[in-house]
Amino acid sequence: MAKFTIPCFVLILVLLSTTNVWKIATVEGSKCCTDHPELGKCVPGADDNPDGGKCWTFCTSGCEKGGICKLFGNHHHCHCFC
Repeated sequence: MAKFTIPCFVLILVLLSTTNVWKIATVEGSKCCTDHPELGKCVPGADDNPDGGKCWTFCTSGCEKGGICKLFGNHHHCHCFC
């Protein structure tokens, strides 16, 4: 009985930890190639400046290429590059 229970328990732990890793990767990956209106309005030329701009700083924390302050409709908000 123990020969069967221990491997099953280990297998369950491995499967659970794998799904948590995939969830984390998905959340981080969702930052790139995405608009981020939750950061609020931004100012082009200021918030997408590589020297401390809000959009640039947010996007470079998870995406290699950074981000810009992009016009959507009648207002601007941050967009992270792919």
